[in-house]
Amino acid sequence: LSLREFQNAQTMIFAIEEINNRTDILPGVQLGYKIYDSCESVEITTRATLSLVNGNGRNTSEISCSKRHSVHAIIGQTSSSPSIAIAVTVGSLNIPV
Repeated sequence: LSLREFQNAQTMIFAIEEINNRTDILPGVQLGYKIYDSCESVEITTRATLSLVNGNGRNTSEISCSKRHSVHAIIGQTSSSPSIAIAVTVGSLNIPV
């Protein structure tokens, strides 16, 4: 994880916590997040994406792809190759990346 990626993650966490702590921004809505370090690897990115949408972080070999996902959006990396892998992986699920 690079310093830039770490700073981006910290900024996202701060923003989500601020939104969740204020009742005037999104009343009745609680935002969440999971952060994965893909090590700039397309393979690791794809595995993490499948794990996220199929099993809430569990190993993808242990779960069924038929489970309904609760992921509403995925924020990709700042580099394009892993982000493209995410978009291709979840494209048919209509999850914005």
